[in-house]
Amino acid sequence: MALESRWYFQLFGGFEARCGTRRVNRLRTAKTVSLLGYLITHPPHRFPREALAELFWQDMEPGRARNNLSVALNAIRYAFEAPEPAPPLLIAEPQSVGLNRAAFDADVLDFADAIALAQQASDPSAQYQYYLQAVRLYTGEFLAGYYDLWIVDAGVQFQLQYSEALKRLTEIDLQQGNRVQAIEWLHRLVALHPTDAEPLCTLVGLYLDEGRPEPAYQVCSAWIEQYQREQRRRAPMAVQRLLLQCQQLGSRRAVLARRSKRARSDKPDLTAPALPTTPRVETGAPELPQPTTPLFGRQTELQSLLNLLQRPETRCVSILGLGGVGKTRLAIAVAQQLAGSPERTVLWVPLAGILNPEQMGEAILAALGVSVAYDPLEQAIHCLRQLERVVLVLDNMEQLLPEASAIIARLLESVPYCQMLITSRVPLTIDAEIRFHLEPLACSDAPECPALQLFVHRAQQVAQDFRLTEQNRNLITALCQSLDGIPLALELAASRVNVLSPRQMLEQVSHRLSWLKTHRVDIPARHREMRTVLEITCASLPADAQKLLRQMAVVPAAWSADTLREIFYTEAPADSLLESLESLLGAGLIQRVAANGAVLFRMLEVVREHALEQMTPDEQRACRSQIAAWVCAQADARRAQSRTEQLPQWLAFWDAHRECLQDALQLLLEQG
Repeated sequence: MALESRWYFQLFGGFEARCGTRRVNRLRTAKTVSLLGYLITHPPHRFPREALAELFWQDMEPGRARNNLSVALNAIRYAFEAPEPAPPLLIAEPQSVGLNRAAFDADVLDFADAIALAQQASDPSAQYQYYLQAVRLYTGEFLAGYYDLWIVDAGVQFQLQYSEALKRLTEIDLQQGNRVQAIEWLHRLVALHPTDAEPLCTLVGLYLDEGRPEPAYQVCSAWIEQYQREQRRRAPMAVQRLLLQCQQLGSRRAVLARRSKRARSDKPDLTAPALPTTPRVETGAPELPQPTTPLFGRQTELQSLLNLLQRPETRCVSILGLGGVGKTRLAIAVAQQLAGSPERTVLWVPLAGILNPEQMGEAILAALGVSVAYDPLEQAIHCLRQLERVVLVLDNMEQLLPEASAIIARLLESVPYCQMLITSRVPLTIDAEIRFHLEPLACSDAPECPALQLFVHRAQQVAQDFRLTEQNRNLITALCQSLDGIPLALELAASRVNVLSPRQMLEQVSHRLSWLKTHRVDIPARHREMRTVLEITCASLPADAQKLLRQMAVVPAAWSADTLREIFYTEAPADSLLESLESLLGAGLIQRVAANGAVLFRMLEVVREHALEQMTPDEQRACRSQIAAWVCAQADARRAQSRTEQLPQWLAFWDAHRECLQDALQLLLEQG
């Protein structure tokens, strides 16, 4: 097969696939990437469907696990669809799933082959070349940013093999007198094993043997600082003695250099230059994203956020909500308002392309316009301290949580005059965080209705003759309401007005997720389909929260916590329901509404459609039966109320639970 038609997968340092000019670096969900990585990494690259479903969705019922497997396989097939006559990458059969080995190569497979050949080779020169090939292939942590258990285990094994390759390369280079190259391998070993003193001592010893105490001291002191910070104890005595030796040798060299300079002032200064320091940060006008659409209907939210950030005690504000609800657009508007004040420095830090929380320091340095000189987070803290009042706007934090929460807490503690504005689908759950839940746009038939304005604005970009008239106003208002006022859903629907009229969209609204999509390349891939937004959000939820979401979707009701507990949580711990509700609220999948002094929870219709798609018919019947049993029990318990002065309370109860009552009656009719 021609090389141009074969996919090459790079799994070290993240995930990327290349085939000719095609590039794929993200799939629909992290679980899909994990599944593909498993098939790539494990020869013969073919497994029974049941085994894969159990491995990757073990906390789900078998039917739902098999369904999720099918969804993930379809995503893989779509992403790596091969042009004719090239054979397909994915081979899916009724009982098994595999990859066509003739259709792909991978760095992890080449790495394993190189290690095996090196171990078999008896000639040191041949060994060196094979180990060198393996080290060049290992460009970072295996599937960095993905944390399934099998990935962690495989990553440990790859790292051990990489470490052994570095050690063997060091030994061969030292035997051949190539100290410069050996020093490079030792630097990698020290970075790989930051608490192992052995490679550090070897590296520092080499520097001292070469008469280079300055880099020896720099490496040794940085290692001790990191060790004591992370291990919370003193560094090993052998390393402390090495540091003292570096200092003594460096002092003697400095004295000799000064004497030599006085004696021969005509000679150039050969002493080692001072270690580089971070330049003082000088920030000009902040470079903020320039949105392509006006801000519709967010004036109240904008002013509320500005008021929060004007208060000195405010340290961290998180704009939370469903993907596509407009968190980034609102954050840009806040940043633009704050950037107009000479008293503040506003830094925009995009995080959507980052999968590893440890890269946050580099992202902040990039926003500052400063090159990385040493530990990125420490350097970022040093730079931020130089600014009197700074607002960090961190956009799209969710994929870095929960690990990133500790980094944010440390930044806030280390930089007293720093405020943070964060957009995320889930909260950080740190002490300094103020949660600002962003709701969808308001919908009404008034001309100034923001949902209506956004839909018309986007529709006119697709069809310039599109107009809002008295004849179509009610129709478009109903469409906006059926899309729950979610800005992304409104924009995706408006992008279809050249092929679907608003009336046709409204007629097909029960299957809205099938046409709420776009092929625009100027928006992030995660926002090109409303279904993708929901899949990514739901995949980040705990299993109990996902189950509660499906249960709530069966009936379009406004649920109270008491009703949910009585129907679905009769035997569960009391706090498990509240934790699941908090997860769903934080992700923006349900809304909190107040009614007659009670707190109720309702689900957006777009979310409900997606949740119902995830349910098997048996699961739906089981939930409906639980609701019907509860309705019958309530009817028996409250029967006497309907014949007494408590009739108003009886009517009010069933009015509050009319959706459950209607569904129970419908189920009883269906069952005869």
